[in-house]
Amino acid sequence: MMYPAPSGESDAQGVDPPLVRVKHLAEVTKAKSSMANFALDFTTLNLDKLTSWVAQNRIDPAYPITIRELRQSRCVSNIKDGVKLLAKGADDLPSTTPPLNIIVSRASAAAIAAIEARGGSVMTRYYTNFAIRQICKGRMDPIRSLQSEANGRVHELPKKDYVYRLPDPSRRKDIEYYRDPAHRGYLSHTVPEGQGPSLFFKTPGTAEQRAERAKIAKAQKGKTSRSAENRIW
Repeated sequence: MMYPAPSGESDAQGVDPPLVRVKHLAEVTKAKSSMANFALDFTTLNLDKLTSWVAQNRIDPAYPITIRELRQSRCVSNIKDGVKLLAKGADDLPSTTPPLNIIVSRASAAAIAAIEARGGSVMTRYYTNFAIRQICKGRMDPIRSLQSEANGRVHELPKKDYVYRLPDPSRRKDIEYYRDPAHRGYLSHTVPEGQGPSLFFKTPGTAEQRAERAKIAKAQKGKTSRSAENRIW
């Protein structure tokens, strides 16, 4: 956009005056900051650091590794919206690494493959900032919620009474993420067989299913036509 030059200044190339550029920069910065308020802030955890903590006996691999164990062992700190597991160092893991069963907020495909290749398991589940604080204080179950009770993949921990109940997601984006088996989401057991994790798009049926539906529709249409022929008016 061309702006007239301030009085007393030459502007042969139509360059924005300094005050206009500063105002535009302030508007862009404000827009970016408002968008950042909705972004999730995950604490990253590399696989090599996790296995190092296990090798030092700072984390017991005999039990599921949750956000509580990661925080109490100081493997991660300053957790805000959750923990994301990354595969850094996956190619250099020692052969003595035991199978790990870990529950985090997010996990990369490479990290999932590396843990499962060694007999372990990964489960991603939904957490809020409030839930993370209460889990670290021992006031909330780190795994079980109302929608995860039917999930048989969870390695059972000793049950006890907690002050608060672990929440489940309510936003469509979060629900669809944790319904996805590729993400090892804890809600994947709620997805009907043959369907995808999306709440909006439905997976088309197989050829046999389409043929069966067409057969039923044809039978219903023939029944309707016969009933019409028997009418006396």
